[in-house]
Amino acid sequence: MSPPPPHAQSLIEMLGQEPHANRSSTRMLEEIGVRFMDPKDAMERGRRLEDKGNDEAALRLYVKLLEHHPEYTPAMDAAGEIMAEMGDVEGARELVTRSIELDPDGGYPKYVLAGHLEQGRAAIASFTTGLALLGREHGELEARAREGAGAAARACEEELAATRKRMSAVMSAMAKVYLTDMYAEAGSSAQCEALLDKALRHDSENPEACQALADLRLTQGRQGEALLLARRTAEICVRCPEGMVPTYDFRVVTARLLVELSEYRDASRLLEDLVVEDEEDTEAW
Repeated sequence: MSPPPPHAQSLIEMLGQEPHANRSSTRMLEEIGVRFMDPKDAMERGRRLEDKGNDEAALRLYVKLLEHHPEYTPAMDAAGEIMAEMGDVEGARELVTRSIELDPDGGYPKYVLAGHLEQGRAAIASFTTGLALLGREHGELEARAREGAGAAARACEEELAATRKRMSAVMSAMAKVYLTDMYAEAGSSAQCEALLDKALRHDSENPEACQALADLRLTQGRQGEALLLARRTAEICVRCPEGMVPTYDFRVVTARLLVELSEYRDASRLLEDLVVEDEEDTEAW
């Protein structure tokens, strides 16, 4: 019988070590496993770790994967997402920029991430490209839905609805750039308004679009419309299923808008929930 290959020998040796001599075995096994694993299988393993909330382990796996496959853009995109969530903006920006250089047609998520990591015109440019790719995907799905029938057509319709929600989210993110970084520029208010109108037509239940339009109406002195939109935002927050509820900070901003509009009852409902979540938040109190 021929001897096992060197990497197999290494694995066998590590597995046979006594506990006291095996303290770094997990990391070494992980590195060797990634080296000889199909990149797609490694990505699937990383996604499972993310689904379980183990982002740090997933990030380590993506980094190891990139050490052995330095131009594998799916690992760059996944690692960039986690790094951005962890607050490493520069690291995330470096990865997503490299991913776009290597694979500019590799899907909308990397452009949306780049948009969130940039400011001003640079953010708008990235979001615009991501939105164009989503629009192309939407058009292809529409064609398939027209040609299909039965279960296939229903599946396309469901994916179409999901794609419209993604498009709405990108439009809302672009509108916020016009509402903040670029608000002093000529035409920014009109651009912001047009984007939010489209966002709500694509997804009438988009809380970010409702809140941003309420904020815009308030700055325009149109308090009646702002109040209706702020109430709508609060209603959507309450109705959201578990796991889909907007962030704590988003709900604080919504409550602040309601207070500014003297809608104290709805503001109190939101704030009472927020105080339960974080009883040490002085702003909510």
